[in-house]
Amino acid sequence: MTQMNAVAAAPEDPEDKEPADLLHKRAVNKFNSLYSAILGEISSMLKKARLLPMPELQRNNPTFTEIVSQLKFFRELSGVAVELLKIDKNEDLSELDDYIRLATQLAQAIDSDDYDSLCGAIAALNDKPYI
Repeated sequence: MTQMNAVAAAPEDPEDKEPADLLHKRAVNKFNSLYSAILGEISSMLKKARLLPMPELQRNNPTFTEIVSQLKFFRELSGVAVELLKIDKNEDLSELDDYIRLATQLAQAIDSDDYDSLCGAIAALNDKPYI
C-alpha cells in the first residue's frame, strides 16, 4: 500500500466533520465560561476581603495582587478570542475591565495596609450586579 492510500484509508475524526457554526458556538460557550470564571474569582476575592482581617488578607496565597495579575491575563486572552471569533462581546469585555479595575484597587489596598481604601473597594464591588 502506498503512503497516499494509507492516508486515504485512515479513519476520519468525527470532529473534522463538524459544521463551522457548531464549532463557533462551542468557542463562544468557552468565552462565556471564561467570563464567568473571572467574575467568580473576583466574587471570591470580595468574600475573603469582607470576612478576613487585614493581616490574613496580606498572607493570602496566592496574593490578591497575583490573582489580579492572572485575571488580567485571562481578560487579555478573552479579548483575543473575541477578535478571532469575530463576536460582539465588547460590552462584556468592558464590564470585565471595570470589575478587574475594582479588584486591582482591592489588592492595592491590601498591599498598602490601607483600611479606608479597602472599605472603598469592598463597597464598590458590593454595588456591582454580578458579584
